[in-house]
Amino acid sequence: MPFLTHASPFPSAPCCEGLSKLHDEGSTTQGRQDFCRCLKEASHSFGVDPKRAKELSPKCGVTTSVPIDLDLCNT
Repeated sequence: MPFLTHASPFPSAPCCEGLSKLHDEGSTTQGRQDFCRCLKEASHSFGVDPKRAKELSPKCGVTTSVPIDLDLCNT
């Protein structure tokens, strides 16, 4: 979370490991909807910067089947 809230310049290893699990979870419509709902809630509750969220995948070197983009989360 520190990277997503500007408290750290780089995402942590546990953060990137969690991101890699999204690839499997995002293989279903329900998984993608759940992810978007969680991302929206975290964004509002913890002050997640949507721009930083978009940077997470490339910074971790992880490809996900779910776009990390609040603008695309219309659930």
